[in-house]
Amino acid sequence: MLKIVFIPGLPRCATTTLASLLGQHPAVAAPRHKEPHFFLPAGDAARLYAYEGRARRPYPTLGFCQDRAAYLHNLRAGAPATLHIDASTLYCVHPEAFAAIAADRDIDPYFVFLHRAPLPRARSHFRFSVSRGEETRSFEQALDEEARGERAHWLLGGYHKASALTPAVTRARALFGLERVRLANIDTQQIASPAFMGAVLDFLGLPTHDFDFAVYPNAVPDLTQPLARRARILARQARQLHPGLMDNPVTRWVFEHAMLRLHALTRGATPVHPPPRETLRDDWQRRFAELAQQNAACCPALTLAAGGA
Repeated sequence: MLKIVFIPGLPRCATTTLASLLGQHPAVAAPRHKEPHFFLPAGDAARLYAYEGRARRPYPTLGFCQDRAAYLHNLRAGAPATLHIDASTLYCVHPEAFAAIAADRDIDPYFVFLHRAPLPRARSHFRFSVSRGEETRSFEQALDEEARGERAHWLLGGYHKASALTPAVTRARALFGLERVRLANIDTQQIASPAFMGAVLDFLGLPTHDFDFAVYPNAVPDLTQPLARRARILARQARQLHPGLMDNPVTRWVFEHAMLRLHALTRGATPVHPPPRETLRDDWQRRFAELAQQNAACCPALTLAAGGA
């Protein structure tokens, strides 16, 4: 059986960092593409789309693995490795994916869910969408449309919906048992640290390793810096036209190091057009506060503690 650790979200919660760190371990085969989304419910890949204003535009390609051979190739299933990685964050947004994973009898799955305070996560998610040129609404307008059920099958699922931890964790716990599921709150746990990575390795049954923590974090670039924002948009457009152009070790390494350099160059620079400070209405503040309480109550016994779980 193929042992796979799934890092299914929440989106914008350091999933890239954790996948990059695990990929350094000699017993782990780093995937060609972090998010294959192979186990999305049947038909979902065809329904995912972005928006340009009010116009809906389907994604021509996203690097989705449409068949098992492509999925195994992406995982580097032929590599002499103990563990493989699938860090598809859309599994949390579409929790039906966990039933598809459970139905596959040829894999041995483990799950590490990362989460953070819902409102900052949603704001980061929104800013990330803007930075890639796929969001033109205000944050509050996007939330209002989500609450009305608009864009129900949107790629990102919605900023409030994608901040909810309970639906996905409950599904995974019911299908796979407590011993295969762990949670980590990145507000209280430092992902890029020896203690945390040691706990992850204990959970996955891997030997200790001396990690290089200088990895690209996929952080939201400063939207006021045109160079960083334009680089993001161009990279996304190139990936849509030809996923293989970006999702291979050479170009991924070049992109990650270029973005690290751009972040360093733009840090502390004077914004050209400072973004307006947007405050949410009281009803949305309340909804996110309630969601924070729900997330905090979601299976605290599964928290991945430093020193082993």
